[in-house]
Amino acid sequence: MESCMNASTLKQKLKKNKIARIGAKVLLPNPYPKYYEKLDVDRNIILYESFYGKGMTCGPKAIFDQLTKSIVVTSTKHVWVYDDEKQWAANFKKYEKCDYVKFVKFKSDEYYKMLASAGVLINNSTFPPCFIRKPEQDYINTWHGIPLKLMGYDMPNGNIESANTERNFLQANYLLSPNEHHTKMYTEAYKLKGIYEGKIIETGQARTDTIFNADRNEVIKSLRYSGVNVDENKKIIMYAPTWKGNSFSNPQADGEEYEKLYNKVCEVIDTSEWQVLIKPHQAVFDKIKDDEKLKGCLVSPRLDTNEVLSVTDVLVSDYSSIFFDFLVTDRPIMFYIPDLEEYKDTRGLYMEPEKLPGPATDSLDRLSEMLANPYEAVKDWADNYRNAKEQFCPDDDGHVSERIVNAIFKNEYNHIKVVRPLQNKKKIFISLGRALQNGITHSFLSLLNNLNYDRFDVTAYLYEPIADDQILRINQINKNVRVLVRTGGNVATKEELSKMYFSMAFNCKGSYEKMLPEKYFEREARRLVGDCNFDSVVEFCGYSPILALILPKIKNKKTAIWQHNDLIADANRKLGHKKPLRRKMSIIFNLYPRWDRLVSCSHSVMEVNEKNLSRPEIEGKFSYAKNTINYMRVLDSLDNDCTYENFSLPASNETSFVTMGRLSTEKNHGNLVRAFGEYVKEYPNSKLYIIGEGPLREQVEGEIARLNLKDKVILTGNLINPFTLMKNCKCFILPSIYEGQPMVLLEARIVGLPIIVSDFSSVKDSLMENGQYLINSSEESILGGLRAFSEGKVPKCNFDPKQYNREAVEEFENAIM
Repeated sequence: MESCMNASTLKQKLKKNKIARIGAKVLLPNPYPKYYEKLDVDRNIILYESFYGKGMTCGPKAIFDQLTKSIVVTSTKHVWVYDDEKQWAANFKKYEKCDYVKFVKFKSDEYYKMLASAGVLINNSTFPPCFIRKPEQDYINTWHGIPLKLMGYDMPNGNIESANTERNFLQANYLLSPNEHHTKMYTEAYKLKGIYEGKIIETGQARTDTIFNADRNEVIKSLRYSGVNVDENKKIIMYAPTWKGNSFSNPQADGEEYEKLYNKVCEVIDTSEWQVLIKPHQAVFDKIKDDEKLKGCLVSPRLDTNEVLSVTDVLVSDYSSIFFDFLVTDRPIMFYIPDLEEYKDTRGLYMEPEKLPGPATDSLDRLSEMLANPYEAVKDWADNYRNAKEQFCPDDDGHVSERIVNAIFKNEYNHIKVVRPLQNKKKIFISLGRALQNGITHSFLSLLNNLNYDRFDVTAYLYEPIADDQILRINQINKNVRVLVRTGGNVATKEELSKMYFSMAFNCKGSYEKMLPEKYFEREARRLVGDCNFDSVVEFCGYSPILALILPKIKNKKTAIWQHNDLIADANRKLGHKKPLRRKMSIIFNLYPRWDRLVSCSHSVMEVNEKNLSRPEIEGKFSYAKNTINYMRVLDSLDNDCTYENFSLPASNETSFVTMGRLSTEKNHGNLVRAFGEYVKEYPNSKLYIIGEGPLREQVEGEIARLNLKDKVILTGNLINPFTLMKNCKCFILPSIYEGQPMVLLEARIVGLPIIVSDFSSVKDSLMENGQYLINSSEESILGGLRAFSEGKVPKCNFDPKQYNREAVEEFENAIM
């Protein structure tokens, strides 16, 4: 520690330090990290969770049943997760005398203890975002049905919606699959091919064992106990649709639609022989369970679905995977899909309706007619039924759970298909942080569009979007890339957070770096990607202290952190009277020894950063790779007609200049506006367009107003398509005080504009022979450049973006491998 700093001085420094103040106010999301570090793993504890504690159901229940009859139960404690005491009363009563069965409430203190200490964890969905599988634990994910709906990255908005599911799959060391179609969901829809280190066990769907083995009388009892008015002497028609809407946590739930269907079907069937039950998706049930008009016919998700299917005679569904399970019964299946076309457009399906194993209709009247004589109605679909059963249920024989238990718990894999989806490609993990509207994000997106995916398997890591434009950019990422979006907050103990923020308060310098909670960073790296091992881990943003601490802990062969600018100039950039990046950059500078490569965005930027930042601990680590350019984005934009709402394109007889960049100090807009104010006195038929947004907008607007240039200088803000405007201008100007690699110069060259550019410290890599007019950043020199254009002295040159990108990608590969 700094021995010369007395207690009073230290207190004052902490009080003034923003990082320390924020750290002191952080609220812990749960006690899990404390138990993760404190508790040992007990291999004699098995934790089961089904649908976040909704019931003892699905795959976990099937494996539980097999384990409790095939393994000596006194040696193993079976712990079930529940969500509601009242709803679980029957289960509590059933196992109250079983010492080997225990129950813990979802997200309770005891729950987090079990997550951290159970030797085996079995889930049919996902554990919370805080969960991290320890190396000594086994995590079996059974999933909860064969997919008919598009899943994972195949879904609209899949890059974002897949976040915690993808993370859970990477944590699991066993994924259960009933068939090749389901295995493809893992390997292709969730893009586990090439990265997943565990085993995919493809040997049938465990939960269908219940259909073969359930006792009808016991199932009828359970239905009655749960409030269903079921008659054991009548056949059962069960309507079991999936959830609908845009959010699983807040689905559409229209009780009147269920009531309408129930009443209509009951009008046409022989109610002395048939009865109708309705099983809403578990995400919908709680929203309609108290509807008096549906009382007695709703099947609770607390009951095992496959037990109920065992007593069902005719199933009616829509896009729910429940019908795949029902195929093993050889009983009739029908599909009521009133919103088929809309659903295909908004979510999408893996199977066309004409291939379904039963008749499909969007008409309630037609459905009712079919149910009046169900066995006759399905005759024409016998071939579809047989084909579907062969494709999706080839191993469902009532003994699936037995094979799974033998494989995982006894290491007996005879006649069991195991898929290990690794491949011979170099694996890259590359992070961006937040997908902001800036040059770094566009360079990131462009780079991912230019990599060779025959050679590289790429995982991109981003923070969760907090604005619509960020969602748009995340969904623009190349489809070959596996996108991991951060989910969950700080999974750290109070002590760890205190140490981290205290160390950051003093820039992680010297002895303060030794205070950093390394276990937290190691744990967080494992939380992100589990056991995955990468050839290269890249922090492409370069401005995040927390990523600079966590990402090197991911298993890797080499790490690289990017330097997009003259970083000393960045750190000293002022906004008003403050230097907003100084603290952050000081921390990152002190963390550079943790990285193998420090990669600048051009050779000249590297020279500047190496000169300013080099010290013995990082000597020899500096490298460079220029950013790629998304030239097709520029060309496609130029091919599309574009009009702008808040301003008009320049007239053909006007002398129009354009610049593009963030409205911040280093872009030097103040001097540009003042120089243009002088220029327009000489050349009044002129305009200046400034594309971009930033913290200095009010200041720039004030300067424009002061010089009475409102009709001459147009602030456009950020534009989705800036290139049509650029094409209609006569000259591009970039008067920056400092830059990294200004991609706007390349974009201006693609558009075909003459260029005026200032001689900032790293400019030489952006210059081309006879390709620009060079100035300095002073007001006088900028004015000289504007005049030079009017005198025909500003050149433009040919630019080959394809050759440029080939060189840039080669530099990138050399820098990270």
